[in-house]
Amino acid sequence: VFAVIVWRRDRLSRELEDLLYLATMFGKLNIQILSATESNTTSPEGKLIRNVVGSTAQYERDINRARTQAANEECIRKGRWIRKLKGYSFQKNEYGKKQLTPNEEATIVKEIFELAQKGIDTQKAILKIMRSKGFNTTEQNLSRMLRSPLYCGLLPDKYNTNNGQLIKGIHEPIISEELFWSVQNILDGKKTSIMPRLKSNPDFPLRGHFNCIKCGGEMTGSTSVNSVGSRYSYYHCRNKGCPRYHKHILEPKYIEFLQSIEADPKVMMHFEKAVLKIFKDKTRNLASNNDRIKKTMVSLEDEKLKIISLISKGIISDEDGKLALGKINAQIHENKGLMQIENPTLPKFEECWEFAKFFLINISRLWINGDLDLKQRITCLTTPSGFFFREKFVEQIKSPYFSTVFASKEALDKEERPRRESNTQPTA
Repeated sequence: VFAVIVWRRDRLSRELEDLLYLATMFGKLNIQILSATESNTTSPEGKLIRNVVGSTAQYERDINRARTQAANEECIRKGRWIRKLKGYSFQKNEYGKKQLTPNEEATIVKEIFELAQKGIDTQKAILKIMRSKGFNTTEQNLSRMLRSPLYCGLLPDKYNTNNGQLIKGIHEPIISEELFWSVQNILDGKKTSIMPRLKSNPDFPLRGHFNCIKCGGEMTGSTSVNSVGSRYSYYHCRNKGCPRYHKHILEPKYIEFLQSIEADPKVMMHFEKAVLKIFKDKTRNLASNNDRIKKTMVSLEDEKLKIISLISKGIISDEDGKLALGKINAQIHENKGLMQIENPTLPKFEECWEFAKFFLINISRLWINGDLDLKQRITCLTTPSGFFFREKFVEQIKSPYFSTVFASKEALDKEERPRRESNTQPTA
């Protein structure tokens, strides 16, 4: 006879469902589960007692978990973080509670954020520099550090005690909030770390935005001066043997490409009607969706009042009441996030549409007359994955991110062509 011997059955598992599953599986293998301190009888009464003991163990675990979560919620609500954090140690504050305090690693943590803000080094390179100074961590942990608002004195609202908003901590920050959010913008790609020299020269607005037809590498640009002082500007690849293109040939061809994707004013008239119809449909759907969410929130508020009443009457415990209220508050917050701005006005929409229409019709002119920033924005919008220059023609690299407005131009032109032909037919 084989057996698994435990001190108590709740040492095997505190989940009643898991305990019963293990007992069934071991039973099929003719293996008994024996307890050194509890009854091992196989009678119906013995099984009942074991099930009661298992249920009690699970109840105790659930109660402990709820109490621990409630205590953690209270700490975060008061701005006190109670988990270990690189650059900090725990010391007791004036109230006898443990509190984060910067330690000797704090200066290194600050240096990490400053290096990340400069954007010169990758995270792997930053990690190598820090390891040389005796700061040991992994690349994954370094990434978490750069994303943690705790270092600028803000706590993440893990338990939704502040409607999901960051909470002001009581510990001393290692870095400023400005430095933290600057690093977040760089990590999110919202702000270039340092504009590379090869992409910031106004003489070469297409530099870094298209690829070599031979090797696929990123094209750069240069200006050379011959023996008599004449200057020649051209785009070229960094690899030897790859083609290069004169600036005065490539850029006009790129402008021709922009002209080819510009919208026809007549086509835009028909497109405008379709857009306006979609806008009105969405507005109607928005109102009905918001009404439904409002009814749900009213129902949730009623549930909150009922639970508060049950707590005040002592029908349910404070711990259970807090758990229930926490779930309802989370649902209310979620529904608030689903609510959208009601009644967007038509004049504002028409104003936005007029701007979009002007842009779609005049892309090439805006690129020619724009500054370097506008040129690069238009290039990124119209060729988000870059382009090749093949036999004096711009060949766009296909991408799922290519604007559907530009992608649908050919279809719109085809739709408009029969109308133009019917309008030019002689009348009887």
